[in-house]
Amino acid sequence: MIGTGTSVGSRAYAAVSRRPVSEIRLWSYVSVKHVRRNSDNHDDAGVDRLEGRSHKASTLASNTRRVYDSQDEKSVVLSMVDCAKHTTSGAKAMVARYVAIQFVVFLLFSPYLANVTTGYVTRRNLMWTLHDSIAVLACMVVLALAGLGLSQLIRRRNRPPMIRFCEHFFLFVFGAGVLAVLGFYIPAWKAHVWITPFAWLVLVGLIAFSWRRPTSRAVSSVRVLCLVMSPTMLIVAGQLLQATTYPPTVDPISLSTVASTITRTAASDKEKPSSSVYLIILDAWSYRRTFENGAVLPHLVNLAAFAKQSVTFHDAHSLGSNTRISIPRLLYQTDLPTHLGKIRVGFKKNGAYMSPRGLRCLFSAVPPERYRTYAIGFHVRYRQWLGDRVDVCREYSWFPQGHNFASACAIHAVRAMQYWLDPVSSQWYSKMKVAVDDRHAVQIYEAIRQDALDVIKQQSSAKFALVHVPVPHMPYLFDGSGNYNGPSDHAWEWDHLEGYRRNLACADHLVGEFMSALKEVDKFDDALVILTSDHTWGDDPAYERFPEGDAVTHVPFIVKLPRQRSPVTVNSRFDHGNLAGLIQYALAAPDAVAGLGDFLSTVAAPGDSASALEADTPWSAPQTGRDQTGSAGNAVNHNSDFTMVETGTQASGVAVSE
Repeated sequence: MIGTGTSVGSRAYAAVSRRPVSEIRLWSYVSVKHVRRNSDNHDDAGVDRLEGRSHKASTLASNTRRVYDSQDEKSVVLSMVDCAKHTTSGAKAMVARYVAIQFVVFLLFSPYLANVTTGYVTRRNLMWTLHDSIAVLACMVVLALAGLGLSQLIRRRNRPPMIRFCEHFFLFVFGAGVLAVLGFYIPAWKAHVWITPFAWLVLVGLIAFSWRRPTSRAVSSVRVLCLVMSPTMLIVAGQLLQATTYPPTVDPISLSTVASTITRTAASDKEKPSSSVYLIILDAWSYRRTFENGAVLPHLVNLAAFAKQSVTFHDAHSLGSNTRISIPRLLYQTDLPTHLGKIRVGFKKNGAYMSPRGLRCLFSAVPPERYRTYAIGFHVRYRQWLGDRVDVCREYSWFPQGHNFASACAIHAVRAMQYWLDPVSSQWYSKMKVAVDDRHAVQIYEAIRQDALDVIKQQSSAKFALVHVPVPHMPYLFDGSGNYNGPSDHAWEWDHLEGYRRNLACADHLVGEFMSALKEVDKFDDALVILTSDHTWGDDPAYERFPEGDAVTHVPFIVKLPRQRSPVTVNSRFDHGNLAGLIQYALAAPDAVAGLGDFLSTVAAPGDSASALEADTPWSAPQTGRDQTGSAGNAVNHNSDFTMVETGTQASGVAVSE
């Protein structure tokens, strides 16, 4: 009788007060069940305790006592209407539930938001845009709305146990968010393996205690706490929307749609040079894994064929131990320390900031009025470094970015999961991260490959194209034909030798594609083609520890001079800081191969790199030579000997000294 009366009374009260039937049934179910249980035991203490909880609970308890005593459905209806005087409207209650759920979602995203909003380095590496800020906020709103919708659906089904389960699941997610925040802000939290399991044990125990006590106020207390703390969501959202952004530049390659940023003067056809310049940087390309006994390994067919008609430098060195240092130094032919600030980038000289705008860059090695210049690569913000000194800039983020709004939201949700401490989310994150990262790695490889082929096939004047390729760098996802070879358990292991060899074979295949494209447009013979790397493979298992100094900067360096058809070997040291001078020499010399020895004998002289950059001097003047304390890869050998081998003949050596 009581159960029937409660059901009818719930519907009647819901019709009068416009409150959800499920909410009224929950109150009546809990209170009537509590009274019945204690009455069966001839104990009125349960009702007395319920009466002392709050004014609303007291009113409900007294009405329930009348219901039990009278067994009258009319009394049930009256008791429910009486409760309406002490409850808020249904709309207000739903809004309160939404705000509470939104704050719980905000808690789960808080570590990720803190990393993004407070760390400009993170945003710069992610190439963060306003689109990303809006996407992550929209993702949180969508998740909160989904949670509210599920909650409303459960309440409308009029299943009090399901409602209680939903409310305690809310407690569980709130606790998970609190643990994620503690794990992010307290470094020692993850240092001890027992802290996280113990915290989860305490959380589950508290939730179980609340579940066993129907009169527990844990859910309502946490909901009130969420409402009180909810303004922090607006503060963080405002900070995120106002944060500095670092959008990537992806200019169109088509000449008909690209407006040059450099003013060119009219030149006759006779003045236009025929030799284009292609600088191809294979990221993390290892000399020791490419050469054996001074020759390219035979299974790297395309690299070996290319070396047979090129100059091979066996002691070439990049200008840094990693990409973010080496590439900017290469662009400005200097060994000065790089400055990567929140707003500006540049170099440091004698502890003071030096803007790259006042320095000559690598692209200045060719006449800007005669060459169209391209910078294509990843992880480096080429447009910010080069400004208007390059016509076409196409830069890609090393980290995944959504191609549409929905995929961007999904990527941000996956990134937020990395801070969650529960074992289920950790497993999901690992699987989803691998899938997202694999897909992105393949996409940027294909994008850069296609960009380079499009540039090569452009029927235009001479070009100077810098192409920074993401292989053979980790992840090791490709086979020898450039096809996706995953997923793999070892793809993201830095020191996986077999994976590196597969990626190196992929790089060899890519070089073959580039050379074939040049031959198809009949530009290979006249072109100046340079193959090198920004640093070696520092995670090679052959090293006992990560290499330093010359070991990490020793990179392959193979140069095909214009109209060169026979191999040349150079055993003396050559630094990337002399690359601009080499380019100018190769384009200007009538026979670049014959005079190469004389040119190389001039590049090892010491000099202050910054002074040379600022001075109005030819690029053939030395651009490096100053060793910097504490800067990996800056040591320069001032005493080197030059040996050139052409068509199997040993040429005379030239000793160079200061």
